[in-house]
Amino acid sequence: MHSFYLVAKMENIPFYLALVPLYGAVLLNAESVIEDERACSRFEFDHKLLENFVRLENSFKIVKNSLDALEERVNNLDGGRRSEKKAVAFTAALNREVQVGDGDTLTFNKILNNAGNGYNSDTGIFTAPIAGTYIFAFHIEHWETKELTAELMLDNTMQVSAVVYPGGKSTQSGNTAVIGLQMGQTVWVKASEGQLYGSETFHGTTFSGALLY
Repeated sequence: MHSFYLVAKMENIPFYLALVPLYGAVLLNAESVIEDERACSRFEFDHKLLENFVRLENSFKIVKNSLDALEERVNNLDGGRRSEKKAVAFTAALNREVQVGDGDTLTFNKILNNAGNGYNSDTGIFTAPIAGTYIFAFHIEHWETKELTAELMLDNTMQVSAVVYPGGKSTQSGNTAVIGLQMGQTVWVKASEGQLYGSETFHGTTFSGALLY
């Protein structure tokens, strides 16, 4: 029953339509048997009835083999789709206080998660390992810096930005974006001149991303 449903689903037709050919075969054989009963002896009738059942059984075997082969193909295709969309997600934090120059790429050096190995902590750049729609978020934090702006960049094009202007008070800011990427495209966070804070025990300056679909 599962295999018949599988075929109906593949063809995008109601389940009962997948049974029409077999149902028609049963009707044709039944009509043939009734006609034979009128023209032959009981022995001949029983013999022909048995032959019809044997033919139907062979037909069912052929159909079952075909459905099994189709089901195997669907399972293989489904498995292929799952393997194409592997897990891609990362979070990295700044674990020290840094002075950055105008236009510098922020290097979030402490990796907390890097499924798919798309993020490089040495460069601060994420490179999409596969095409898809991704979500990115970043946060920056300090309390002594002058005004500092950070921008989420996609291949040298700004997507979203955030700014901190502490004035002697601890301040945190950030932003989020959903971006469609082709394999090999790069995303990073660029900063203006100023200071950013992080430590091993306080991850207030972070960069994260994940493949949505």
